Amino acid sequence: MDAILFYGIIILLALGFLAFVWHVVGGWLALIADFLAGVLKLLWGIVKVAFWVVTLPFRLIVAVFRLFRKKPTASREQDVPSV
Repeated sequence: MDAILFYGIIILLALGFLAFVWHVVGGWLALIADFLAGVLKLLWGIVKVAFWVVTLPFRLIVAVFRLFRKKPTASREQDVPSV
């Protein structure tokens, strides 16, 4: 009877230790995953800003060209009504 009690206590301690280790490992994995998600979010923000910094001058140039381009005149063929 003493052996059953002794080994039962050993098994309960082992299960408690395994539960503790499981929570520790799960916490570390959650911490690492959260860190990687933050890094990816930061990198995505940097890519978006870099995209705007690179494309903004070209968008401004296109806008200026659209302001000062000549409007297409209507061709004479379009003014003549069809017979």
